[in-house]
Amino acid sequence: MELTDGHHHNAVGLVVWFNWSGLFYIWQKAVKPPGSLHGHHAHGVSLFHIRHPGAGGGWCCVIVRSEICDDDTIPSAYLHRSYDEMPLIEKKALELCKGSILDIGAGAGIHASWLSEHNFTVEAIDISPMAVQYMQSKGLNASACKFEDYESKKHDTLLMLMNGIGIAGELSNLKSILLKAKELLLPQGQIICDSTDIKYLYEDDEGGLWIDLNAEYYGNFKFQMKFEEHETEWFDWLYVDFENLSKIAEDIGLEANKIHEEDNHFLAVLKHK
Repeated sequence: MELTDGHHHNAVGLVVWFNWSGLFYIWQKAVKPPGSLHGHHAHGVSLFHIRHPGAGGGWCCVIVRSEICDDDTIPSAYLHRSYDEMPLIEKKALELCKGSILDIGAGAGIHASWLSEHNFTVEAIDISPMAVQYMQSKGLNASACKFEDYESKKHDTLLMLMNGIGIAGELSNLKSILLKAKELLLPQGQIICDSTDIKYLYEDDEGGLWIDLNAEYYGNFKFQMKFEEHETEWFDWLYVDFENLSKIAEDIGLEANKIHEEDNHFLAVLKHK
């Protein structure tokens, strides 16, 4: 893999770096209703239903592009993984849920489904109408809604898994996202989120960092998704380190605690001070 500044990184592709975290929600942010991808119907393209027409109808893949990394792919089957197939951070997050839960950027509803099966009251929102339609077909309480526009009710738990906090797009927007989340919390409520400190992407073999301190925050990413001849526009996505997340949370009256961390990927819980 080669970074755009000409330096090579000895890690594997972007998908593996993040244990696939964020890529699912990246697609949810970018996907558009049928008929809107470059004006084509895209044959009803939805990652929740697509199977490749050949080789026994196996699952297809979506290409993920970023500005600093080689292309990676995500098989649509990953969007339907079972609890046993989830990484440890996701399992820990689900076990921390309590009370009334809002699953933000719920996608195919794998987390909402597990919670519902374990007798939690769950509401799921996603900006993709196709995702919502799929979740509703599975019997989930789901609606198409931007997080910033959600005003239905307050909850005990806001669930923002697979780097759901990345909807901020840039570090400068994270405060407004957390303020909105705080508004939706009941007095003893919690925000459960995860992210990845991607600083290590810029490390050289000696452990030095190739980061321009005068440039924008290193966790501000741009992505594009492509399936067959259909592709999205480039869009912003945020990967935030815990220190910045904790500081911004503190500034608005929330306390962040790191619950678990592995390979620069961390799980955090934010509560009222």
